[in-house]
Amino acid sequence: MVSRRSGWEVRFVVADYRRSLLGQVPDEHLGAYAADSEALKVYVEQVSAKLRERLPPSTITPRELAARTWWEGPDIYLVVDDYDLVGGGPQSPLRPFVEFLPLPLMRIASHRARARRVAALPAR
Repeated sequence: MVSRRSGWEVRFVVADYRRSLLGQVPDEHLGAYAADSEALKVYVEQVSAKLRERLPPSTITPRELAARTWWEGPDIYLVVDDYDLVGGGPQSPLRPFVEFLPLPLMRIASHRARARRVAALPAR
């Protein structure tokens, strides 16, 4: 992704409590890096505010909706490594994103990825 698109086009917000992804996203593409729940909470609030600005107005035409002409800025990718450490529920730092889940997120250029540890299967 970073080799094909500029930092103006793509930004990553990384939640990485174990810091295993530290330095993996070039500075030009790194919107925020959260190594703990307090930092993640702050960044999630900031990204949520930005996504609210990107919601299409009620007067938008189908053509404008398809072209995403009502806002400018980079696509935002939220990468949550070791999602099991971040946790869910009402206290989750990711809670503010719940309001965006029913929306077609491509319209506001928001993308999500999450990873969790999986025990290795024994060799046969």
